[in-house]
Amino acid sequence: MSFNHLNPLRRLNKSLIRAVEKVQSSIFTAPILIVTLVILVQVFGAFQLLELRFLDKLFEFRNAESLDPKIVIITFDDDDIAKIGKCPFSDAVVANLVTTVKSGNPREWV
Repeated sequence: MSFNHLNPLRRLNKSLIRAVEKVQSSIFTAPILIVTLVILVQVFGAFQLLELRFLDKLFEFRNAESLDPKIVIITFDDDDIAKIGKCPFSDAVVANLVTTVKSGNPREWV
């Protein structure tokens, strides 16, 4: 004769089994939902703003580079274009610029 149906642990075992089954199903469901959400957010570009801000901060934190005295940058602004009169510049204007730069004895790179 079995007294298993009178055993209070039997009910506890069934409820424990149900709780374990719920935990097992949530163990697999939660990561799948999280991964799906992250992929959707990435596809719609929501992380791009965060990535760009992080990249800006990395550039702000890096050491400042010293200027190389061997490099000269020549710029043309609106005043220069107004003095010359037209853009693009004629060959004579460019030749005059090259002559002026060469008069400073720059080192040529080949």
